[in-house]
Amino acid sequence: MDSYGKSAVRGTQGIYEHNGKKGVLMMKITSIEDFNKYQQEKFRNKRMSNDQLIQATSEILLTAHFCEVENNTGMGLSIDTDVEVNPPSKKDIDIQICKADLTLNIEVKTPNQDVIEEGKFHGGLPHRYPGVERAEENPKLREISEVLQRQSGMESQILKTNDNRLKDFIDGTKGANRKFAERCNDSLNILAVICTSKQMGENLLYLVNPHSGLLTLNSYKLTDFSKIDYIVVSNAVEGITNGKEYAFDAKQFMDMMNLANKTG
Repeated sequence: MDSYGKSAVRGTQGIYEHNGKKGVLMMKITSIEDFNKYQQEKFRNKRMSNDQLIQATSEILLTAHFCEVENNTGMGLSIDTDVEVNPPSKKDIDIQICKADLTLNIEVKTPNQDVIEEGKFHGGLPHRYPGVERAEENPKLREISEVLQRQSGMESQILKTNDNRLKDFIDGTKGANRKFAERCNDSLNILAVICTSKQMGENLLYLVNPHSGLLTLNSYKLTDFSKIDYIVVSNAVEGITNGKEYAFDAKQFMDMMNLANKTG
């Protein structure tokens, strides 16, 4: 029998429906069959870009984690996906986990994979500094790039400072802070940023560096994270892409997920 099915089927059948919004799946996962339907629906669009595939897979990966926790412990977790917790926003969070008097509301965000051009020098800045332009707008970096090219004959690529992307994850029009309801004692609102190891280091600096960090008093721009209890930054994309940052096979991952939910 499927390992998740052993403990998860406990009287209620999974609810599988669309909530009237194109491409959005509301689902209560109580069995391996429900999980497989959820997984298939996430990959229903055959024209997804690589970044969209990584977003969908990251949501599946985190949902699968809680399914495995429930299977291994039988602690009575209620697992729902694409839940509207703040009706005025008219937007859904990705995962909701409930147990007794505690609810975890989780919004998953995956930054687009940066295009690193091979055969070039690469330069950038770890974060913003007071009075210093972002890497892609910085005249000193452009000057250094031009000097390197003249001396070596090799072109350079200046890598972007992507703190605006992370700010959008927090309080943009589709950001976690807009999707969550107000913080309260019986729930935790969690923004999970799932990325590569390189992006993980960058995002942590974008959040907490003392010069411009989004969560500090010196933030380069006012950021509203009042409804967010925790921001989790994970390098799980390294596992999703099997160490090959730009080669992603969704079908291969689906096969792995099926194997992970079966016993011999």
